[in-house]
Amino acid sequence: MKLLDHDIPNMRLELEYGGRDLLKFANTQKMSQISEGVAYQIWMDISSGLEHIHSHNIFHLDIKPGNILLGDDGRAKICDFGYSLQHAVKPVRSSIGTHTYIPPEFIVGSLRGRPGDIWAAGLVIMFVLGIMPLPNPGYWKISDIQGKSNAATRKMRDWLGEISLYKESIPAKHSLLQRMLELDPTDRITASDLAKELIEQRQAQARTLALLH
Repeated sequence: MKLLDHDIPNMRLELEYGGRDLLKFANTQKMSQISEGVAYQIWMDISSGLEHIHSHNIFHLDIKPGNILLGDDGRAKICDFGYSLQHAVKPVRSSIGTHTYIPPEFIVGSLRGRPGDIWAAGLVIMFVLGIMPLPNPGYWKISDIQGKSNAATRKMRDWLGEISLYKESIPAKHSLLQRMLELDPTDRITASDLAKELIEQRQAQARTLALLH
């Protein structure tokens, strides 16, 4: 989001209008009403956005549909960096953010970083592509998850189990989504590789269409 103007004494920021957040594009069953073409563009935009901030050693730590804005031109932008961490290189211990988008590795070591942003973005794309609805599991406190078999950990494990079931519905053409949602963070695709491969897929699709016509 571009900063257009600011007034420090009055604590005012004037930002460009980025559109509506992705939560506004869900129906009463919490399923996405976004077309596949627009959904694919959102996927590319989020990936390139994460590639950019990760290259500048910034972890967002709160990627979710409510923090992705979709403009009238069909382009998406990441917003709300209130929980972000600057000058970040290695994963950090952090219990801020939104519980349903916390990566699975948090259960073991309470760590968050670039792979955690990719995991959260993967869940956003699962919603955008109509593979799963907006999350609605029981609430738990992130700070209560410390690798123990307590109520919060059990609820998170149950939620991860639901995600695994939704992952079985990912079509082969969206195999990159599976790589965003690898349980092991070391196996998860990076933002730079994701952005690159999505562009290559788009170009391949364009070449195929050109040959058909």
